[in-house]
Amino acid sequence: MTINALAVPILELHLTWEVNLSGDSDNPLFSFSARPWPIIEEGDRRYGPPIPDMEFSAFKVQEEFFEIRTPSEAEALFVAYGPWQNSLDGQAQSIRFSDLIQIRKSWERALLSKRSFDPLKRKQPNSWLGLVKYLAKWGPIQASLQLQEPPFAFVKCSDIQESVKASVILRKIDGLQYRRCARKGCRKLFRLAKRYPKKYCSPKCTHHQAVIKYDNSPKGRATSEKRRARKRAETAAKRANKRRV
Repeated sequence: MTINALAVPILELHLTWEVNLSGDSDNPLFSFSARPWPIIEEGDRRYGPPIPDMEFSAFKVQEEFFEIRTPSEAEALFVAYGPWQNSLDGQAQSIRFSDLIQIRKSWERALLSKRSFDPLKRKQPNSWLGLVKYLAKWGPIQASLQLQEPPFAFVKCSDIQESVKASVILRKIDGLQYRRCARKGCRKLFRLAKRYPKKYCSPKCTHHQAVIKYDNSPKGRATSEKRRARKRAETAAKRANKRRV
């Protein structure tokens, strides 16, 4: 059964946030504070303007979360999508960069696992109603079934943590398989095609690895040696011309 194609996880933000860093620059503590909403005064009336709802694809949030390697990249993620974990009263929990990286690695392992992954050890849902009940019981995430043609499950996430969890679970429910890019220095996770599984995440990494493989081959080393010999000859010729002048 394929569920993920018709399950839509959305990150909903109702506040804008300030991101603060403290402590060691290599392992900072991220804290968050909601920006006060402006108050409009008209005579004796004081009111706030309507708060616009901001919606983002939770799948996109999860992909960008997996790209984090440095504190500056984590800060950019929080600025774009709000705090890591938010509560119903608008208080966001702080998180240290090293803890964020450990969490990222845990969810990466979940995607790389070839087995059907269920962090709550519950049985995998086998129907639309089962999917909605499964997500509704799972933490504070809201899930509802939209009765249209075709039907789809609409999953609402209130912070980055929920977005990552919902995205990974929906991808695993749908049976998608992931692999880590084989190129040293990349190691990015990418989705495997069923018919044509790849070793590298992009044509850029494929080309980069092909160049390395050629350079390390006998033909490649011979070409490199010819290139270096030609460069030495050109340098020697330039020096000889300078002496003549």
